Amino acid sequence: MTEPIVEELVNPNLHVALVHFPLGLLVVGTVIEVFSFFYRRSGVRAAGRWMILIGALSTLPVALSGMYALMDVTQMGNPQVDGAWADVVASSPLQGDARAMIERHAWVMAGAAVVSLFVVLTYLSSSDQWRNKLYPILLLMLVGAVGAAGFGAWVAGESVYMLRTGVTLPGMGVEKQPGLTFFLPPEQIHLILAGTTMALLMLAYAVTLRRLTGIVETAPPAAAEPTDPMAMLRSISPDSVFSRVDVPPAERFWVLAAVVGVTTALAGWWILASESDAWRVATESHQSVLKYLWDMVRPRPGEMINRRFAHLLLGGTIAVLPLVLAGLAHWRPRRRGTITLLSGLLLAIMAGQIWLGSLLLLDSIDGSVLRFNRAGEVTPTETDVKTPVGVKKGAEASPAAAPVTAPATPAPLMPAAPGSAPAVTQPGK
Repeated sequence: MTEPIVEELVNPNLHVALVHFPLGLLVVGTVIEVFSFFYRRSGVRAAGRWMILIGALSTLPVALSGMYALMDVTQMGNPQVDGAWADVVASSPLQGDARAMIERHAWVMAGAAVVSLFVVLTYLSSSDQWRNKLYPILLLMLVGAVGAAGFGAWVAGESVYMLRTGVTLPGMGVEKQPGLTFFLPPEQIHLILAGTTMALLMLAYAVTLRRLTGIVETAPPAAAEPTDPMAMLRSISPDSVFSRVDVPPAERFWVLAAVVGVTTALAGWWILASESDAWRVATESHQSVLKYLWDMVRPRPGEMINRRFAHLLLGGTIAVLPLVLAGLAHWRPRRRGTITLLSGLLLAIMAGQIWLGSLLLLDSIDGSVLRFNRAGEVTPTETDVKTPVGVKKGAEASPAAAPVTAPATPAPLMPAAPGSAPAVTQPGK
């Protein structure tokens, strides 16, 4: 008998595939940089630095996909997949050593990502003089971050292979015809795009600072002999007494970040439409799909703001403000104070957007925008209901489609290590 098709192409989530890219790039790039005294002016060193840059930037989308993975494994086999995060965690089969290892993995990898991003962006944004001063410290920090990432990866591997965290047992797949969401799960794509947008924003900010610190005033050139072919050029272009470091135009990165930000926002609306079956409901109720979606986002009567609406406002700002900074970087590059102020504001908005996204993903659409809900503080609403894990969307009322639970004492996939906790089984989606 053929097993049913699982809900998504990559199971249990895209994080398990994406996590290898920043790890591989950072490890190889750091090794090349550590031994760069063998080939200081070689193209090998340039390749290694590109690996470090791309690896550090890719930690952001991978980290956000990891947040989804945490929610995913917590909901596996869980009778409660909605409401306060504290209630979902309390009712999850993922407990004990398995939960402790996954949480340790999340914190260690988050720390490694923050440090690697700090190292790369600090070096990228600094002047040549500060690069030389900070290089030994930044290299040590990078080596430490890569070591921590290796440890975090080991913890996750032990959790999966020894305690079967996130492992789907045979026969627990969900029958589903392959479609667009089979290959591109909306919620995960939205998170990956959000992380990519934030990585590009940070890159644009670093390049902008590098250009601002790279404008160096030099002494006017000595009087040229009449036969000097550069004499007339200098007389026509007095600005030639200024030199710039060789840095790509920052406005290109700001525009690219804005484009990806708009795509991220569209993916967010796609999530809402997909989970609420907006097209069918709007057609049956004879109303516009846009109006139906807007009614799900706008504050309810008596509300000043809610989590979805705040998320929408900050997302729109992230899509628009980079275009303003691109214009300043192109037409008013010497307005350092304005560019620095707006860039700092954008980074603060980005941090707020990560926070709101965490509340919406893990907690609930209801509740304060400043904190997670306490246990029992909220109950799922119609607009907050997610498809239970193991149930095909639209088939919740069908007894045949009820969540499949694991046997009370499943046969272990592999013998447990001596002294380890019993294996924890989470049914698949």
